[in-house]
Amino acid sequence: MAGCGGQPQIPRIPVAGIVTVDGTPLPKGKVVFTPAEGNASLIAMAQVVDGRFETPEAFGAIPGVQRVEIISTDDGGYAPDDEAAMERWVAGGRKPIKVVRIPKQYQKDGKLKAEVKTGGPNEFKFELASSEK
Repeated sequence: MAGCGGQPQIPRIPVAGIVTVDGTPLPKGKVVFTPAEGNASLIAMAQVVDGRFETPEAFGAIPGVQRVEIISTDDGGYAPDDEAAMERWVAGGRKPIKVVRIPKQYQKDGKLKAEVKTGGPNEFKFELASSEK
């Protein structure tokens, strides 16, 4: 007899790892895991801080091959192409922000993949190159 909802829970697997760009840890960003096949709404997302990311089991990825998207969010709260805002930022005594640009090959619909396994380990190392090849 099925309980409320009627559908079995899909297992979630905790994922963790590091993201580097040209050998340097990504200061701030997100890693998004989307199932390569099946229900694309079953994504898992982890915040990157100083190159490290981690999800708890409840918010982890589902088992199987995942498309991986890397997003840099280290923009100081300004659009990187907003020169006037950047000038105000620097004039206020703050250091210029070095925006880390992630090439398209690592973004949405890119070619980066990872396999999440039920028995683990699910510790990933994404070593990105800033220039597309």
